[in-house]
Amino acid sequence: MRTTLLTRNERAKAEAILRSQGLIASMSADLQDKVFAAGEWRRVPARQPLFRAGDETSSVQGVASGVIALETSAGSSEMTLVNIVSAPFWFGGQPQVDGSMRWITAVARTEAHVFTIPAAVGNMLLLSDQRLIWFVLALVTKLFEVSMTALADSLIPDSRLRCVATLLRIGDRRNNDTTPVSLPISQNDLSQLCNLSRQTSGDVLRGLEAEGLVTLGYRSITLNNPARLRAMADFV
Repeated sequence: MRTTLLTRNERAKAEAILRSQGLIASMSADLQDKVFAAGEWRRVPARQPLFRAGDETSSVQGVASGVIALETSAGSSEMTLVNIVSAPFWFGGQPQVDGSMRWITAVARTEAHVFTIPAAVGNMLLLSDQRLIWFVLALVTKLFEVSMTALADSLIPDSRLRCVATLLRIGDRRNNDTTPVSLPISQNDLSQLCNLSRQTSGDVLRGLEAEGLVTLGYRSITLNNPARLRAMADFV
């Protein structure tokens, strides 16, 4: 994997994001210090993997910036994309709990700033401070929550609402954030994520674009009006 270390300023900014947002934000300062002393920050270029399905390593990754695509090793080779998540986000948990190999591949869709704790170091850290068991359990719970939300979205009967719900989830606009956001996904990506045909998802997107709610670009979809999209999908 072609990656480079972050500069000191980039490290400080990225670490501040993960200290204040996401799973470890509620940890005590001394526990956060232990976590960030155990790994290193790297810049992962777009289209490069953070890890691959089948990896035996149980490293933990924290993503402070960037968008990550999750691809499954199970099922049809034509339907591998299962979710897209935006920073801040943490990967890990299941390998630490039961020793199983990863079943997903995580690939950077945009450049990402990623903090990695190697497997051996992470295991020693868990043994040295029992408080970190909470972190591992929180990782498992969060990944389960994300997976179940994606599954629930894919089962919405109405194709239009299914696409809207999926776009809002990927863009992290299900809350009260009304800021437009550009998603690094193609129309084909959306059809996979929604479990719809390319024709059906394309028809939905063109309808949303005609209403000014989205803008379609080259391998990108911009949500112009998240508030109206939320109202449409009843996420209010």
